[in-house]
Amino acid sequence: MTDMKYRAWVSWHGGERPVSPDTWVEVYPRQGLDLIGKASRFDWSSTNILRYRLCAPDEYHDPKTDSPNEHYRQGDIECIDAIRAALTDDEWRGYCKGNVLKYTWREKHKGGDGSLLKAQDYLRWALAGKAEDKR
Repeated sequence: MTDMKYRAWVSWHGGERPVSPDTWVEVYPRQGLDLIGKASRFDWSSTNILRYRLCAPDEYHDPKTDSPNEHYRQGDIECIDAIRAALTDDEWRGYCKGNVLKYTWREKHKGGDGSLLKAQDYLRWALAGKAEDKR
């Protein structure tokens, strides 16, 4: 799945779900970090989703499971959101930069393009972290 057109972000302003319920998507909500899952998981009618893009489940999780990040969630709280809330802007930026290094370092040995996509997420969060309030 290297076709960048397939990965392009699509702006969203609410309405009828744009893809089938079983399609894997990454959404960028008004608050919180990017979320990944089957399209049926999200409230598309709401204006909370700012943009979305299609993704392959095997890039982010074990495809045998139904939810990619369950092990990072307790109730409605994502681990990454708790980490962001606990850190200062400078600490958050350092945390993100460390994860960029980790995921690019291991790319050839574990994760392949999936690792580079994770590094890309952390780099984007590091760049956005100074301008945004704590999540």
